[in-house]
Amino acid sequence: MTNSGDSQASDSATAADIAKLAVVLAAILIILWVARQWVGAAPPVLNFGPYDETSGGARRTTLWDWLDLAVVPAALVLISYLFTKAQKQAEERLAERVRRQETLDSYIEHMSELLIEHGLGTSAAGDPSRAVARAMTLAVVPGLDGERKGQ
Repeated sequence: MTNSGDSQASDSATAADIAKLAVVLAAILIILWVARQWVGAAPPVLNFGPYDETSGGARRTTLWDWLDLAVVPAALVLISYLFTKAQKQAEERLAERVRRQETLDSYIEHMSELLIEHGLGTSAAGDPSRAVARAMTLAVVPGLDGERKGQ
């Protein structure tokens, strides 16, 4: 059986890494966009500058033009991806908590039945109800989290 604590830690580490990468990429794109707005002239390689009315037409598309087109959609895609991933992880954690609680409730119900109807508390050492109770306990307890184990 896998340890769900380890998988949750790796999921949150992966989500944290993705979030850090998203922040870095967003910062780079914002810095480039601000630089485009702030700088009056740029190296000719970037083909950046004011519109040239003497040419009689539109200037050619530049890196900065593509950045203008790409910043908002890229940010929206990244934000929606991170939101969807976080929402999915939250739903998975909730489903796991519900599963564990249902398992514990079922265990308590069956143990109560063994105690009340089959006299588990007063049964002898070799009684079948004791073997059933032990088997149920060994099957259920390892799958519970620390809170439900009583830690």
